[in-house]
Amino acid sequence: MKAWIVNDADNYYATVVFAETRNKAKVEALVTDCCEDMEYKDIRPRRFKEADCRYRGKRELDWDDDSDRLFLIQHGWGCEDPDECLCISCVGRTECEKYKEMQA
Repeated sequence: MKAWIVNDADNYYATVVFAETRNKAKVEALVTDCCEDMEYKDIRPRRFKEADCRYRGKRELDWDDDSDRLFLIQHGWGCEDPDECLCISCVGRTECEKYKEMQA
């Protein structure tokens, strides 16, 4: 199964879904929190080969799963508005660029 980063044209919110093709990734994206209010034509999938190995039978990577979160943080993802109180208990804080900036 192939991993795809899906988002809108503004690249503001994104998620990672698993599908065999680009078009199937767009269909999978339609039922995610990230893309549920988007139109099919507005969803922009792009391959994320590094995440192919993360497929475990689920539709998308789960930010609330510590293992998925750490993987995403290691690949440049982060919280929209980091909160130092929440960051302290985050599994990825030592690798998170936004957390490091808050500590500087």
